[in-house]
Amino acid sequence: MSTEINLERQLQLANIRLNDRTAAISQRLSTRLDDVRQQHELTLASLLSEQQAAHKTNKEGQALTATAYWQKVAEPKASLYVADAVAVLDDEIDAIEDAVRRFLESIRIFAKASGRRADPRAVSGWIAEAVQPLLDSTPAMDNLNRVGDRWQKRLRRTAAMHSIPDLLLNPRLSAGDIVSQTEMRLLENSPWVHGDRMLSAFELATSDIRAHLASTLAKVATSHTAEAKRQEAQDVLVLR
Repeated sequence: MSTEINLERQLQLANIRLNDRTAAISQRLSTRLDDVRQQHELTLASLLSEQQAAHKTNKEGQALTATAYWQKVAEPKASLYVADAVAVLDDEIDAIEDAVRRFLESIRIFAKASGRRADPRAVSGWIAEAVQPLLDSTPAMDNLNRVGDRWQKRLRRTAAMHSIPDLLLNPRLSAGDIVSQTEMRLLENSPWVHGDRMLSAFELATSDIRAHLASTLAKVATSHTAEAKRQEAQDVLVLR
């Protein structure tokens, strides 16, 4: 009975150590990703600056089409953000994998010493719970959503100003409909179409960063299965 109680206690301590390690990694990852975000952050000012640059090239007769702007400006700019963020993520993932390996090694030692079998569902649950906080370290869409909302309001105000002649000539028509039609026309032309593409590129970039971490963590959370099977074949640790 004492052996069983001791084993359970050791497993609990191993789980606590795993959570402590992943919490520290999560905090470090959040700080590093925030630094990357600040370096590449798309603010309303930078978005409008991109539009002004597009407007200038348009006046000079060198405006890029929406597709060309996406391929040559927006997507490459957002890709730099993704590349730097993924590099940080992959660096910290190595630390996470090391923490999981240490955790599994502790379980192997405890199980071998007691001759008992570790519950695979419990092991899986502990690992999944330990890595879950890291998902909160990735850039949220909140800041970008605020930029998009402010940009959309500016677009709406610009559309309203451009719609004044039509509103005066067609007082019986719905003002909202006229402004919406004008807004759609603005979005099809420089510089607003370029601003829309830049905003979309960074929205996709943020989603790609979060998806990369989620998929990588999913692999880490399930990686113990192969290791457990290897140990089972060696008759060292049985997980069933």
